[in-house]
Amino acid sequence: MIKAQAVPADTPAPEPAVVVFGRDEAGKPHASWFDAENAELAGKAAELMNMRVLRVETEEQRDLARQLARGRVFATGRAFTPFARANLYSKLVELAGEEKGFTAVQASAEATADLVRLQRTLFVWRACGIR
Repeated sequence: MIKAQAVPADTPAPEPAVVVFGRDEAGKPHASWFDAENAELAGKAAELMNMRVLRVETEEQRDLARQLARGRVFATGRAFTPFARANLYSKLVELAGEEKGFTAVQASAEATADLVRLQRTLFVWRACGIR
């Protein structure tokens, strides 16, 4: 049997300190908030999962974060960030200061395309005797 732990009545409800957000391989938006106690772990998890972190500093950011699900960080170092509504995700990208948010997959595809172009250029240079 699992025993529930009593929470003192004067314990304040946790407040959002950071929001972790990004898109998955299918391009679907994910976002969740983490309290100050888990903010550092959430940041590490975001890096591991190729997601972004927004520090909640303004009332506008706090209001937006409260509309998201609370996230969880697992022992594996990854975080649970459920799906987010498209309008909330767009607002997060805007508040984070970037108009075009590359997903991890898009950024990886861009880097791969750049690498392929570079390899082709080097191949042509070598074929022409340029080193």
